[in-house]
Amino acid sequence: MSIQFRSIKACRNYIDRAAANKNFHLKTLIVSSALIELCQNGMDARKALKNKKISKDERGYMASYKMINGLLSFGTETTIGCVLASDNVQNKLANFCFKRLKQHPEKFDKCASGLKNIFSILVASVFIRRLLVPFISTPLASKVKDNVIEKKHKKVKLNSFA
Repeated sequence: MSIQFRSIKACRNYIDRAAANKNFHLKTLIVSSALIELCQNGMDARKALKNKKISKDERGYMASYKMINGLLSFGTETTIGCVLASDNVQNKLANFCFKRLKQHPEKFDKCASGLKNIFSILVASVFIRRLLVPFISTPLASKVKDNVIEKKHKKVKLNSFA
């Protein structure tokens, strides 16, 4: 009974906070999307390490790529998404995009709020996650594989012969 009461109270607190702060639900959506991606990449890295059909070198690279990709995706997506969802950035962007609509405040407000939601989610999830992060994580994954995983294998080999 108390668990059900706590969940209802948590939902009410979330709804109250989202109603008071119009950026809160957008930031929550961005962070939860990035967190799902992080968990998915962690599970994919675990699967890659346990996959016996792939050679050890490829397993290490795939696991390091998935881990780096997940961490970079989470960090950049939450940071940039929350910055883009802030009022200061959105007001500057709306003023830049809808200069001609300033004479009609109702239309300007509707366009600005729509731009805030679409632009924040698109840039954070599509541009950052699908374009920027793989471009950065590919070279980092090979470095991590070379430095971390190869050193562990060398230590194991040295210890096994001793």
